[in-house]
Amino acid sequence: MRIAITGATGLLGRNLLFEIIKNNLNKLDDLTLFVFSRPKESFSHSDRIKNIINYDGIDYIGRSPSSDNTDLMRPIVPISFDLAVDNLSILEDDLAKLDSKPIDYFFHIAAFTDFRSGAAIESKLEEINVKGTERICHLAKRLKVKNFIYVGSAYACGNKTGLIEPDYIDLGNDFRNPYERSKLNAEIYFRNFVNSNKINYKVFRPSTICGRLIEKPLGRTSKYDVFYSWIAFFVRQKMKHLKRNEDIYSSPLEMPIRLHFNPKGGLNIVPVDYCAKVMYDICLNNEPDHSYHLANTEITPNIIYGDYTFKMLNISKYQYVLNEPSDKNSYETLYYRTVGKLFTPYGVSDPIIFNVNNLSNYNRRSGISCPEVNKDNFSILVEYAKKDYFGLRREKDEQELK
Repeated sequence: MRIAITGATGLLGRNLLFEIIKNNLNKLDDLTLFVFSRPKESFSHSDRIKNIINYDGIDYIGRSPSSDNTDLMRPIVPISFDLAVDNLSILEDDLAKLDSKPIDYFFHIAAFTDFRSGAAIESKLEEINVKGTERICHLAKRLKVKNFIYVGSAYACGNKTGLIEPDYIDLGNDFRNPYERSKLNAEIYFRNFVNSNKINYKVFRPSTICGRLIEKPLGRTSKYDVFYSWIAFFVRQKMKHLKRNEDIYSSPLEMPIRLHFNPKGGLNIVPVDYCAKVMYDICLNNEPDHSYHLANTEITPNIIYGDYTFKMLNISKYQYVLNEPSDKNSYETLYYRTVGKLFTPYGVSDPIIFNVNNLSNYNRRSGISCPEVNKDNFSILVEYAKKDYFGLRREKDEQELK
């Protein structure tokens, strides 16, 4: 079996990589994994993938770190590429490897994720997410891939609330940010391309992806964005305001801040390992549908993750309000200018229900249902992230050196 993955160094891509290896441990010689990634000056492609597997994947795959795991690299063929370049910057030797035999499954996961606005960011979103997808489509056609898989975003539905079908498309909707629109534009191009070229395909639309809640270590994530970055804002404030010898998490801090939240709303959070398992299983079992939500059946209410965050950080004097305050204090001014500007459109939304009924065959086959991100599981995600200060470890180290 020959599989290609773009974005295999990202959170979802690497967990899909681990899931594929785990399911083929007894037949690694029959597996070829083309791992597309952008070149890094400090690491060769092989070393980069090896580090990801050794650091992030051994437990997932079910191996011991102390055993000889060199065989896990045997199926992997690193491919250097760049989504922002017309020919993808793929070397002729690599093209020959890709072209030597048909590719059974080609997963296009790589994307530029940035919820901010601005000309430079919107240009990059267009170049990588939309035009980059066009370039990958033409590569897939050249390679005559048997099954082509695109990973979009559940939030490409824009500001629509209520029940959302997995193939719902409406370019006339308002969008919370240019990222959502870019993902929908890319998906529309992908759908038109595979249909006009009669290529077998699947579209997966993940909601808010979090760390693992099935495979060990629980809570593991390599990326601290979305709600993690929201929590990181408050971690950073404590770093700034506490004395050097005070603990960031246990030391109390009064933070008079009014947060614009919908008390009836919440986030749809889905564990990354569940997403990887669903994608691999549905593709390998050739499920008949073309479009799937990778989403939870239950939202995590704003009040639950908000209260848990402030209790965990020992922050007091916060409150939830139905409108953004006009008479902002210094905390509020900074919040609504930064992370609040990006997060509030999601925090004020009415509930969105992503239809996942067509995942029932997978749930029945595997015996696995999507872990609900309730208070207990949210605490697992947070406890793991605390060890890395929600991605702010470098800032904390620098602060302690002052």
